[in-house]
Amino acid sequence: MPNNETNWTTVSGKTKAKSTTSSTKPSGIPVMPKAEVKTIKLSDSAFSSMKERIVDENDENQPGEVKTQKPISSIEKNPSVKMTKPNKPSSNILTLKQALQNINVDKLKQLYKSSKDNTSLWVEKICYWFIEQFKDVTSSLNDPTFSKEANPDYPLNTLPTSVKEYLNEIFDMQSKLKAITLCRNGILNPNADIHGITGYQVLLQYFLRNLDERPNDSFLDEVDDLSILLKRYPSDKVLRLLWAYSQVLYEHPGLALDIWLRLMFPFIENRTYNQLIVENLTQLTTRNAKNKKFLPSNEVFPLESYIKLLDFVDQPNPALTRDMRTTLSKNAAILSDLFLNNTKNLSQHSKEYFKVLFPVIHTAKQRSSKSQSLLDRMIVACFTDKSILKTWLLYHEKYPQSSLDLLSLLQTNETTIPGLSTSKEFRSIVQQFRTISNEIINNEENDNIEHNEFLQSNPYQFDLSLLSPICKTINCSKKNWAALATNEKYLLIYQESYLCLIDREFTIIKKTLWSFGEIWDMFWSSALERFFVINEKNVFLIDEDKMSIESIQKITTKHKWCCGTCSDKSLFLATYRRGSSIVEFNLLPSIEFVKQWKPSDTCSKDEGIHDMIYNDEKLFLIIENQLEKTVRVELRSSKILDCLWSLQLDSADNQKVQIRCCIFNYDEWIAVYHDLSRLIHITKDGKLKASSTYTPAPHFASTFGLNLFVIATSNSINLHKIQL
Repeated sequence: MPNNETNWTTVSGKTKAKSTTSSTKPSGIPVMPKAEVKTIKLSDSAFSSMKERIVDENDENQPGEVKTQKPISSIEKNPSVKMTKPNKPSSNILTLKQALQNINVDKLKQLYKSSKDNTSLWVEKICYWFIEQFKDVTSSLNDPTFSKEANPDYPLNTLPTSVKEYLNEIFDMQSKLKAITLCRNGILNPNADIHGITGYQVLLQYFLRNLDERPNDSFLDEVDDLSILLKRYPSDKVLRLLWAYSQVLYEHPGLALDIWLRLMFPFIENRTYNQLIVENLTQLTTRNAKNKKFLPSNEVFPLESYIKLLDFVDQPNPALTRDMRTTLSKNAAILSDLFLNNTKNLSQHSKEYFKVLFPVIHTAKQRSSKSQSLLDRMIVACFTDKSILKTWLLYHEKYPQSSLDLLSLLQTNETTIPGLSTSKEFRSIVQQFRTISNEIINNEENDNIEHNEFLQSNPYQFDLSLLSPICKTINCSKKNWAALATNEKYLLIYQESYLCLIDREFTIIKKTLWSFGEIWDMFWSSALERFFVINEKNVFLIDEDKMSIESIQKITTKHKWCCGTCSDKSLFLATYRRGSSIVEFNLLPSIEFVKQWKPSDTCSKDEGIHDMIYNDEKLFLIIENQLEKTVRVELRSSKILDCLWSLQLDSADNQKVQIRCCIFNYDEWIAVYHDLSRLIHITKDGKLKASSTYTPAPHFASTFGLNLFVIATSNSINLHKIQL
């Protein structure tokens, strides 16, 4: 627009004289060099914004063309009067928070209903419509990590509750993963404008923060690919994606650690990102420092990456400040504690962890004393796994005394391993590890042995023929038909109206009066750290510390129970009658009904289940057909109960068959066949391995500790050793 001022200011702040309007012809204008012409593809929103700025062809103020000036009014002619247009406050200011508050749940419902049968289509529709709501936002767009916001839930906390509830209702795990891919690609789109990028970031943050369960391995494969891909993108987009993926820590801390090590750790030497990366790890460890469920049993601690982190912390790096290195060192120590304190996860994956840690025992790599101590504690913790101990003994027969001393120390201290870092026993254990491992590696007979070969070898397998004579016994004054149960430390039995807790020395250390009738089954739950005891109508929990008895009221009494078993997540109970059913309950956070399998999913209407044992997502069942007088064992999937294999056993002539089972050698089975006075050894793939006569006729059996085996008969409970 016209301007009567004669001076103007350059970008550098210097004042220049402005030339007045002249009638010089265009040919007199200095010729400027032509700019390089490039074709740029614009997004729809960017194109619309650009189109609004195109000068109308009738605009009188187009440059490069002299127009005949219109007559001016008298007030304009008067040089003493200056027209000033007042500055009105803009009515079009729209913040990110306001845009989110304006999201209409009714529109979301309409979009979903229009194409709900096509998941990919409605996910795209909802995401694209959501992004459109940001096109008029005028502020809060340029902070990729929302660093000025005090609320860590920002900007998701500004979404209307109805919108969040509806998104949670319609998006299942599969559709969330589709949306995550769409939003991630939207941020990386080179043609996306700042409005679209921010919208995709908000959505991506929402879906990553609200994952229903841990995704499968392909999700982490995509994270690995993203880590490589991001190196060629501008820092603004990298920061937005790092921030969005950091939100996983609120629901899935174990997954968040994996993401941190895969996606963020590779950028830690970049000064643009390392402050955010260090702070994110601190937030993760601070929130979970005492979380004993940091890693569910189905997740694996990323040990290889963790060792790389320790080695990185030990080396000075100019990209990191001293405070950053100190913080990383503290976080590494907390992660080591989490590894040790998540005992259920450690028990589940100790052999896998030891494959990674075994080379650390004897390698000559120099580490700081603090880092080496963290790794040593983790190594010792893995040795509480019985299969690793047996494998170690098998390969170290040349050094029996050292190995036995080692086992003695471990068994003495297995409950206090996290606190062994300064003890004499701990140092002795670690020194023995190093001595023995170096000797076996340097032994000519084991030349070039691979560490993984050592661990991949089959652990020492017990054989029923190696069962020793009875070494200890507990006599029963009355005929005892009750079950028994074991955990790593104790044996639970019923004797003369009492539940008795027995240690490995076969000494009764605690007991409590039992007045709830005949016991049908007992078993240990590692998830609840309690024993289950079942009678015909009720299910009870026994606390081994207090020896208290708690009846579980939520389990209905309409069924007659005969046996049960536990996984880390579920309780399975079988009914006692022809046409047995199996009922599944959740264990945590409270015991709740999940589902019931009925004949013919379990067995036929003429068959009954005598016993079942859970192991590694499978159920081992003993099934009797009373009409045909046959007995078989089956291995089923614990999730859908489909049969993996079946083995027919010899039948007994008795009208009421008595047969139970227990796990053996970690993935094999013993059928305790009272009517035939036999112990039947069955392999993991359903083959008959061995059969041994046992007198008097056994009722129940169970492994106990490292190499003990307990067998209950009508008159006694006997302890045997199985020789290695």
